[in-house]
Amino acid sequence: MENNFSSSRELEHISSNRYLKIFEIKYLLIFTVVVYVVTHAYFYSFSEWLNTDYEKQIYSIANGGKWFFLDGFFTSRVPPLLPILFGLTLKLSTVSGISILLLSKLIILSCIAINAYLLVKISTEFTTDRFRFFPAFFYLLNPIIVYYSFKPLSEHLFMVFFLLFLWKFIQFLKREDFKYLTFSLFYFSLSLLVRPTYLYFFGFLVLFLIYTNRHRLQQLVFPFFICVLTLLPWSTYSYLNSDQLVISSTGSIQSLKDGIAYDNKGYRNTLTDDPGIRKVMDDFWNEYETYTTTGQVFDYYVLQLKTNAFGLLKFQLLKLGRVFVGTDTINKKFELLMLLINLPIILVFFYWIYKVLSSLSFSNMNTFFLVLLIYTLLISSVVVPLFRYIIPIFYLVPILGYYQFSSRKVL
Repeated sequence: MENNFSSSRELEHISSNRYLKIFEIKYLLIFTVVVYVVTHAYFYSFSEWLNTDYEKQIYSIANGGKWFFLDGFFTSRVPPLLPILFGLTLKLSTVSGISILLLSKLIILSCIAINAYLLVKISTEFTTDRFRFFPAFFYLLNPIIVYYSFKPLSEHLFMVFFLLFLWKFIQFLKREDFKYLTFSLFYFSLSLLVRPTYLYFFGFLVLFLIYTNRHRLQQLVFPFFICVLTLLPWSTYSYLNSDQLVISSTGSIQSLKDGIAYDNKGYRNTLTDDPGIRKVMDDFWNEYETYTTTGQVFDYYVLQLKTNAFGLLKFQLLKLGRVFVGTDTINKKFELLMLLINLPIILVFFYWIYKVLSSLSFSNMNTFFLVLLIYTLLISSVVVPLFRYIIPIFYLVPILGYYQFSSRKVL
C-alpha cells in the first residue's frame, strides 16, 4: 500500500513538473507577444516598409511596368523574391487602400515568427527537453531583433528559407532519406533568390554530398535537378533580357567594393585611424570607380598583400570582429551594447568550433556545421561586416553548444 502511495506521489510530482515546464514556456511566449505588440503599437510611426536597396525594383513591379526594368534597362543587381513580395504588396495596398506600412509590418512579423518556430524545430532534432525553446526566445527577445523588426530587411525572408534548408538537411543527415534532401535543396535555392550570401557555399555542399553519398550517387540526381529547376526561371529571365548568366544577382561586386572602402563614402563614422588599415581603404577609394569585376578586386588584395601585408591582416581581423557587433553607422556605444547582449552566444560559438577541431571528430554533421559557421564568418567579413548578416546562423549556436554541454560529445 505504501509503495502504491509512493508511486502515486512520484507520478503526481512528475506531472506537476511537466505542467510547470509547460506553464513557464507559455508564460515566456505570452511575455514575448506582449513585448512585440506593445513596442510596435507605441513606436508604430518609426516603422519602415521600403528597403532602399530594392526601392526601384519594387516600384517597377508595383507600377505595372516590366519587372526589373529601370529606365528601360533590365537590372539583376538584386535577387528577385524580396522585390516581388514587396512590389505586389505595394500594389495590393494601392488597390485595397490598406496601409502599406501595416501590410509590410505583417510580412516582417510573420517572417520573424516563422523563424522562431523553425529554430524550435531544428532544436528538437537535437534535444526534446525544455531547452529546445530557448534559442527561439534568445532570437525573439534580443533587443537588436526587436529593433530590426521595424525594418524590411532581406534577412527576415532569407532566414525563413535558409532555416527550412537547414532543418531538412539535418533530417537528411540523421535519417538518410533523400526526400529530405530534395526539400532542403529546394529551400536553399529559394534562399539564393532572396540573398546571394551562400552562393559559394553551394560548391562545398555539392562536394560534401557527392563524397558522403559516393556509393549512391544516382540518388543525388533528383535533388540537384530540383535545386537547378528552382533557380532556372530567374536565370532564364535574366539571360533573355541581358545576355548575362545570373544565378542569384549581379550585385556582389558592389558589396565587395564597399567592404574595402569601408568608411570612405562618408555616411559611416571613421572605422580607425591606424595607418596600415587606412592605406587599404584609402588606396582603394582613390580608384574606386575603376574596379568593375571581382577579379580586379582580388588583384587589389594581392597587391596589398605584397606591399601592406600587416595592414591588410589588421583590416581583415578588425572586420572579422565587427561581424558580431557591426552597425551600418559604426555607432560605438550601440555596438558595445550589441557585444554585451551577444557575448554569451559568441563565447559558445568559438567554444564549439574549438571542441570540434580539438576532438578531431569530423562526423558528417560536425563537418557540415563547422564549414557553415566558418564560411559565414568569412563571407560576412569580406563585405561591410554587419551583425544582421550572421543572424540566420547565430541562433543555431546555442543549439550546438547545448548539445555539446549536455552530452559531453560533439554531433
